[in-house]
Amino acid sequence: MKRKSTLALNTLVCGALLALTACGGGGEGAASTGTIGGTNPSAPANPSPSTPVIAVSGTTGAGVCNHLDYSLKPGNTFKAAYQRSTSPDPIVRSWVEELVSITEVVFGSEMVTRSETKTTEVNAPGGGTAITRNVSYSKRTGAGQTTVYQTQDINTSTLAGSGTQTTAITYNPLYVDNIQGLAVGETSEQRAQGTISIQPALPGLPITTIDTTLRIKLVAIETITVPAGTFETCRYESDTKEQPTSTGSLWLLKGKGIVVKSVGNTVAANNQVLVTTKVATSIELNGVKL
Repeated sequence: MKRKSTLALNTLVCGALLALTACGGGGEGAASTGTIGGTNPSAPANPSPSTPVIAVSGTTGAGVCNHLDYSLKPGNTFKAAYQRSTSPDPIVRSWVEELVSITEVVFGSEMVTRSETKTTEVNAPGGGTAITRNVSYSKRTGAGQTTVYQTQDINTSTLAGSGTQTTAITYNPLYVDNIQGLAVGETSEQRAQGTISIQPALPGLPITTIDTTLRIKLVAIETITVPAGTFETCRYESDTKEQPTSTGSLWLLKGKGIVVKSVGNTVAANNQVLVTTKVATSIELNGVKL
């Protein structure tokens, strides 16, 4: 059974931006993958890069918003604090997101880049603290292109009985991300297929695969002001073919790929539009506050 949901949009946006945009959270589904959090997880059988549905000019080159030189360099870190609200809920939630590590590891027989980010939400829904670790295994395959092998979300809550749950997506064919090569006004349309694993498994969950097409457009280079300060950003807009009414806007720090602001619009089952807004209240790069 193939899954089509707003969770797919959230996870794929994180994956498409190399899970280095402090997305945090947003996992999916079922099926066996390799060692979670290990240095040598099992790779899908005979993986091969997939072909983007739409080939746009410049997608394999270095685009105006390319941040791969920073976000894939071992040793680089960031730490950012955010406030997030979802209308019509009046509650404003706060958390801290940070890039924990970037290392070179073996995935199956391939040498790839392993990046890990951590999100800590101190006033999670229901109370308590929620921590999400997002791990991505990818390889740079062009000046503005990466190939993603697997993404993982490891969620831990302090709520009684919650424990830790790990969700992994293993892509087959491998997921090719071209958005780092986009010029302003260009769109990359990218299909992601793979198997989903949740550990411990959720009883009765019939989902074993994902097949969705993500569309991301580089809209503009914009200077915006948030509580953390004023920054030059790259503004992206995204949706999926499966759910075009659920859309997202993302402002990333130019050249670094860190989320400065995001706005997501989701249509609920009752046709109510839920608008989630996240803004940065502080940003640090390699221990230096911007």
